[in-house]
Amino acid sequence: MKSLLRSDQGAGIVMLAFMALALVAANSPFAALYQAVHHTPVHLRIGELLIEGPMVYWINQGLMVIFFVIIGFEIKQQVLEGQLNTLRSAALPAFAALGGMAVPAIVYASFNQGDAVGIRGWAVPTATDIVLALSILSLMGPR
Repeated sequence: MKSLLRSDQGAGIVMLAFMALALVAANSPFAALYQAVHHTPVHLRIGELLIEGPMVYWINQGLMVIFFVIIGFEIKQQVLEGQLNTLRSAALPAFAALGGMAVPAIVYASFNQGDAVGIRGWAVPTATDIVLALSILSLMGPR
């Protein structure tokens, strides 16, 4: 079990499992419980410094920021010294990334075009698709 969780495939399995669990919970009779946990107040106090907010704030402003910083460093390393260090080798992943941001935003916008409030969430699928893509890619291992 330890070796699975330390592997890329194990991390991908855990990520996909929690995504599926959250999707099912948010769209089931347990939706109220899911929302209650999601909006549970969390406080961090260090001396006079107090940071507080709902659980969703900590996820979005904390964990996701750390995730995207790590992804940014990895991409920078690959562009400067890795497999994407030439324009030719970086072109396909760059166009795939643009498509991976544009297509989910367009699909979201097409489903929400009549909803003035809902349409404001178009950026959410552009950012969260990388987590799903990396989880699926990790399942493929070195292939």
